[in-house]
Amino acid sequence: MTAGKSPLPEHGTPFLMADRFTGSSLHMIRHATAEHAESLGLNGVRLLEFVLAVHESVANVVKHAGDHGEIQLWRSDGHVHCTISDRGPGIPLDGLNVSRISPDALGGRGLWLIHHLVSSVDITTGEEGTVVHLAVELPAHGTGMKHIRTSPPPPETEFRTEWTR
Repeated sequence: MTAGKSPLPEHGTPFLMADRFTGSSLHMIRHATAEHAESLGLNGVRLLEFVLAVHESVANVVKHAGDHGEIQLWRSDGHVHCTISDRGPGIPLDGLNVSRISPDALGGRGLWLIHHLVSSVDITTGEEGTVVHLAVELPAHGTGMKHIRTSPPPPETEFRTEWTR
């Protein structure tokens, strides 16, 4: 795993972390995510929630998308951002509806949990893979979050949803 700054991404801010991962590196991803987010001022429950959301997203890649993906972490606009991407088969459309989880279901709560742990979630998925973008406000910019936004689904081969709490 490569920690440290990488070349400038398209958003113009250097990555704090940009690397590939597999199931065997989950603990390193958790540790590095916590370390970098904490260095930006995220702390307490918000730090734990962000790290758990990143972990859940990475674990979904490991479980459902061939055991490997990529992660990028950066700071921008008073938020810490994380993008987790894979080249798996995509998330089925019914799997993206986090509002309809059966209480007796054995699984399927990872995305629901992610949506409740961070300030915003943006998921783009299709036959060529999935990209999950997570963001959480840093303490200096307040924590009042309530706005929810969902964009309409694009063509059936791709689905995009945004959630902001």
